[in-house]
Amino acid sequence: MNKLQKLILIFMLISSLLSVESCSNNEDKLIRKIAYESMTSSLTEGISNKNGVVKKIETLPENATITDENYDKNSIYSVTFKNDYIEDDIVIFIDAKNNKKIGVVMIK
Repeated sequence: MNKLQKLILIFMLISSLLSVESCSNNEDKLIRKIAYESMTSSLTEGISNKNGVVKKIETLPENATITDENYDKNSIYSVTFKNDYIEDDIVIFIDAKNNKKIGVVMIK
């Protein structure tokens, strides 16, 4: 393999890695948006930063209030928002496959 072929291969690898990261960021943005828009105005009132922390999770916690039992158990994400007016963080659970809120919990 000559130098040009190596450079092309390296470029292709880097490009594919960047596109995977870009897809992940877009999915996080959509999940965050769904979570934020699902909250009542009284909850969003104290949130100064709409950029909640998005995490893929395996199961919903026992203390979560489930608002929709029909969700894809393989595509659950949590989005955690800090509220300036209350001590607790607000955690919204999203079914990313169906793009819907499935639950909520407030944690310290």
